[in-house]
Amino acid sequence: MPDSINPSPSCVLLSRFRWITVMGSYLLTI
Repeated sequence: MPDSINPSPSCVLLSRFRWITVMGSYLLTI
């Protein structure tokens, strides 16, 4: 069942990238 395991890492990466973007914008606002 590699199909169900494949999308997981990409989802985590996307959420991590979003978190970094939010932190960057937060630091820019300070």
